[in-house]
Amino acid sequence: MIRAFDALSLPLLRWLDPSQSPVIVVGTEGKKLYRLRASDGKVLRTLQLDVVPEDTPATDDRGIYVMSEKQVMLVDPKVTHVVWRAESKSKWTSPRPRLWRGWVVVGDRDGTLFALDEATGSVVWSQNVHDKAIRGIGSNESTLYVGTIDGKVIALRP
Repeated sequence: MIRAFDALSLPLLRWLDPSQSPVIVVGTEGKKLYRLRASDGKVLRTLQLDVVPEDTPATDDRGIYVMSEKQVMLVDPKVTHVVWRAESKSKWTSPRPRLWRGWVVVGDRDGTLFALDEATGSVVWSQNVHDKAIRGIGSNESTLYVGTIDGKVIALRP
């Protein structure tokens, strides 16, 4: 069986749901998030979002961290509801939320890095690290590595 979706950004994610078999989660331009069974593509759940999901999400036992231009949100693992949303004052530009030390780390077009609490979405800390957009965030156990649109990499130990 082949299913066609108007997938925008998320080819997305093959994920082993903590309580289920492997699933695929895909977001669409139609502002929807789909949860598909990996074995046959059967739609298990559809969630209508208020925004178009972008890029690749991150996952943990709490669920799926999805980004749009103006929001980062946590969607529950079953894809039934949005647990929390965090709004950007400018525009989120990091392509994927980075899960690190209990935080969801994201960057904006103004060069500010934000650490959101994984459980609540509340801002734990923020720091302006550059005057250009943040494009990627990596890490090891002690350091965040922040890539900017102009090719700089900034090491940060918050």
